[in-house]
Amino acid sequence: MIPVFYHRGLSQLQILFDETHATTVDLERQVTLKQINGNARQVDRSRPSLKQLRTKLDRSRKDELTIFRVLSRAREQSTIINNRIDVQSLLRAFRLFKHLQQIRLMRVQDRVDMDWSSFLRERRWIAFSQNNNNNNNTTDPILSLDLDPLEWTAACEHSARALGYAFLESGSPATRFSSRFVNPRIPFLLNSHSHNTISTLANRLTCLEIQIQEPSDDKMYQLSSLFNTFFTSAHQIQGLHVGFPSNRPLAHVPLEAVFHNVTWENLRYLGFGAWHLDSEEIIGLLRRHKYTLRSVRLRSVKLKEGSSWIEVVRMLRRELRELKWVSLRGIGYVGGGTNGNTNGIAGVGGIGIGMGPGNQGNNPIINNPIDADMDLDDSSDESDEEVDFEDTAIGDRTLSHHSSSVHLPSSSSASSLNKEKGLELGEQNRRGGGEGRVCHEEINCECANGYAMADLGEQGSEVVLKQHWKFWELWAVKRCAVHDGMC
Repeated sequence: MIPVFYHRGLSQLQILFDETHATTVDLERQVTLKQINGNARQVDRSRPSLKQLRTKLDRSRKDELTIFRVLSRAREQSTIINNRIDVQSLLRAFRLFKHLQQIRLMRVQDRVDMDWSSFLRERRWIAFSQNNNNNNNTTDPILSLDLDPLEWTAACEHSARALGYAFLESGSPATRFSSRFVNPRIPFLLNSHSHNTISTLANRLTCLEIQIQEPSDDKMYQLSSLFNTFFTSAHQIQGLHVGFPSNRPLAHVPLEAVFHNVTWENLRYLGFGAWHLDSEEIIGLLRRHKYTLRSVRLRSVKLKEGSSWIEVVRMLRRELRELKWVSLRGIGYVGGGTNGNTNGIAGVGGIGIGMGPGNQGNNPIINNPIDADMDLDDSSDESDEEVDFEDTAIGDRTLSHHSSSVHLPSSSSASSLNKEKGLELGEQNRRGGGEGRVCHEEINCECANGYAMADLGEQGSEVVLKQHWKFWELWAVKRCAVHDGMC
């Protein structure tokens, strides 16, 4: 858990507390004097009334308590960091948990942080009003980034440094790491002296799921060499997700500037989100892993001009024969005017939901949308009402969860099953007299249920509605063993 950092603003907090405490004492004195002189007949209307003084006093006491709590936390954090208590605690924990599998970096806020945030909002409003009235630009030192509860850079940097050191030093057995709050500077901090740290860390991981906060083209290009070092060293990686905030997608960085044309032999689940890409980039990366991928997540990915989601979805079905789960939530086109979650009636613009010449009458999305939703592997734990940051971030249900929930056999057992199936079919062919006829008799055809190749339809719009990607998610994995060349 990453708490809000206050220790960098310790001196400012101390000054603020002293000033607020002095204000409280002065108001208490004024209230006492007002109560003593309350029986005087003459009323000085130029001075605040007793009621007004009491209101100001209550407010000052509340502010003083809020500041005191934050000041106490800043002092505690300073002690912890200066004495390396956090690093030693992490080392001890990693060594105690001998069967630890996953490390997840998360941010945490409590009542103290929320009260401080409210205090700063009011302080900003006061400063804004005073500057407007006096036509000046006076800066309130309390509003600096060091004391902003929404400024996580310092906290994330320190947590990454401490966690990375403790993890590598302890020899922890954990092989999976996930975080929705990765700062672009973190890789530099983990690798302050050489690329050896990154290589060592990468070689131990089987799963990496991250969302990079506040991405920019320059930052991502600066990190490109470190991504290269990491991904070329990640020989054991089975699950990989790299995403960005949906309100700040990565727009001008190609896919391979991050993944560097690496092929991972054991990659089973892959995801990237909130990224503006060409369809050829996506297809190229998926094609390199077409024999191993079982789960794919492409949330809030927007295709650039000249690209087609139809091409991507068709490739998923035709070439990724081990694929069992796909998430296309929020996909669309750059400048398409929708976030991909919009409801609408299929057929406008010709994007296929049963728009092709196949059996449209049995299309489950059109005839029974409730049943279709039930068929989605992720519908039970990722509802349509998810807030936006949950859509593109790594939620509680991770990408690896969806892959493991399919309960697929390992690659070796799958290979043996295929061999056994081939021997059985061969024996049946010899007895039944005809490979094609036996295959069609033994395996059901899905085409009549609305999942024929022709039912995907043709691209005719720059808008991807919710019904579209929901159907595509099903269509991509609902292969017909008879007509898709799987027999």
